[in-house]
Amino acid sequence: MFGNHPLRSGRALVALLAGLSAAALVASCGRAAGEEASSSGQSVALVTPERAGDGGPTDQMLAGLDRAKAEFGLKTRHIEATDTSTYESTLRNLGQAKLDVVIVAYTGFTEAITAVAPEFPDTQWIHLYADPRKAELSNVRTISYDTGAPGFLAGVLAATATGGTKVGFVGGVASPQVNADYHAFVAGVRATDPAVQVLGAVVGNWSDPVKGQQVAQTLLARGVDVVLSYGGGSSVGVVKAARQSGGLVITDTLESQDGADVVVATASQNYDVTVYQQLSEVQRGTWKAGHLVADLSNDGTALNKAELFRGTGAEGPRAKLPPAWTAVEKARRGIVDKKITVPFDTTGF
Repeated sequence: MFGNHPLRSGRALVALLAGLSAAALVASCGRAAGEEASSSGQSVALVTPERAGDGGPTDQMLAGLDRAKAEFGLKTRHIEATDTSTYESTLRNLGQAKLDVVIVAYTGFTEAITAVAPEFPDTQWIHLYADPRKAELSNVRTISYDTGAPGFLAGVLAATATGGTKVGFVGGVASPQVNADYHAFVAGVRATDPAVQVLGAVVGNWSDPVKGQQVAQTLLARGVDVVLSYGGGSSVGVVKAARQSGGLVITDTLESQDGADVVVATASQNYDVTVYQQLSEVQRGTWKAGHLVADLSNDGTALNKAELFRGTGAEGPRAKLPPAWTAVEKARRGIVDKKITVPFDTTGF
């Protein structure tokens, strides 16, 4: 896992936000932490260690929560638990308040859920971006995200679109999961064109755009023309470097107008989709405890075309994007149908 710095979604959130009313969005993203919306349905709380408002995972989760609220008449609240020492007390307070559903985000909450959830068996606990539990709890569902498959598809896209023989990978911080995503990207490249070389590097930080730009500049100066950036906030610097050099980027951050001329795709975890799906299951009475992998088959992860990209151009990688997307779709079907196996290799690069 990436800890508190997972991949960021693009297209799915854009599409979802377009379908929500402006009033609902303001109510969701602008309300104070812990403020409860007026409604008459089940009570649901979302607890995140990161604040809303940066276009990242927390905002995606809130978008999914708002969609479910509008459709099912839920009473919802969002709590920004930015102090790790408050995790257990925050969850216990929600349990004592008899919340129907509590959604928490990231592995940092594992110990708190382990301690609190058994005390409140009537509350359904949903733990996003969490590892499978060694001993399952009867009222807890953990959800992990298959980030390797979008990385593999990004490799297919990069290897097909490149105008040369080198593509690049930028990771945020060296970790087993980042290593695995790098190797998944390499596997996608090699499955598409073994002659294409992959140059990889890490920024050393999930929120250092300046260092991200420097790392990307080094790769681009070595002949890379398409980069997969799994750098979180540091990916902003990768996009800036690509704008200066003319390279293209597949990014893990939300699309923006600033990157519209170079960001061709988003490799994403669709937190909005996951939250909505889980709450839909609760409403239907089909929700179950245990572990779920969010992946390509259930829209939990995806490699999506960047909706803001301004066009393909006439030369180099831009001209090769249409056939590249055809190759990506073929590979996606192969992964979903289990005809293609994405490696999980955590060795360094």
